[in-house]
Amino acid sequence: MTQMITPTLWMNRTADEACDFYVQAFQSIDVRAEVTGRLTYPDPHEYYLEEFAGKTRVKFLDIEGVSLGFINAADEHAVNPSISFILNFDPSRMQDASARLEKLWEVLIDGGQALMPLQQYPFSQLYGWVQDKYGVNWQLMLTNPEGDERPFVTPSLMFGNVNHGKAREAVDYYVETFPDSQLGVRHFYTDESAAGTGVSTESGDVMYSDARIGGLWLSAMDSGVEHEFTFTAGNSLHVMAEDAEQAEQLHARLSHDPAKDNYGWCEDQFGITWQIHHRGMEL
Repeated sequence: MTQMITPTLWMNRTADEACDFYVQAFQSIDVRAEVTGRLTYPDPHEYYLEEFAGKTRVKFLDIEGVSLGFINAADEHAVNPSISFILNFDPSRMQDASARLEKLWEVLIDGGQALMPLQQYPFSQLYGWVQDKYGVNWQLMLTNPEGDERPFVTPSLMFGNVNHGKAREAVDYYVETFPDSQLGVRHFYTDESAAGTGVSTESGDVMYSDARIGGLWLSAMDSGVEHEFTFTAGNSLHVMAEDAEQAEQLHARLSHDPAKDNYGWCEDQFGITWQIHHRGMEL
């Protein structure tokens, strides 16, 4: 099954520039990255700002077989760390994995900031979380080659703030909702580990989990740190249904408040923003 869900980022007039940057960044470590599509704004239209006429509206970037969408728009929304991208550097599948991870880190940190410094952690010999100069968040991880094989790029959902504690319920709901879905691994906080977080984490909250949702591997966790940010339309998940009937079924499952729906955009009960369209539909 082709990728049904495309993580999509809202960029403040920088989609073209950002995609060019990512292509060069990933190609510099011999990771396949290419622009695979582009949608443009129409000529001056009352629904869009005049400055965007004829310019890029959405650009699609493929990184090692995982497609990401970049919306080129104004500053109504902004990306934040609630949805990030885990980059799995697996030494059993990638030669010089540590060196390539460190090289990409140096490229992404330029003009950005480290949310977790690049160093050894209990869960990885080498890991770091960087928010790059465009606001996009990447988790670079030297993967344990003895673990379950996962794609190089894994979108990650962090349930914090008002959505804290919802990771398990959300993943189970998505597995039930989408075809070609299955639960992967899931690790929970214990009483001891939860007590060490300093936030309202409880035993049974999700420390880390992943699942294949609509053919796309996603990870999810309840945040172990207090954050002011949470899910917004700045980071959305675009769904391409097979037909109108499937689109309606998915919309019924994913729209928590239909009164707030707008041109295929909706928000579910966990705070995630979705865009739902079907094949043959004009985007």
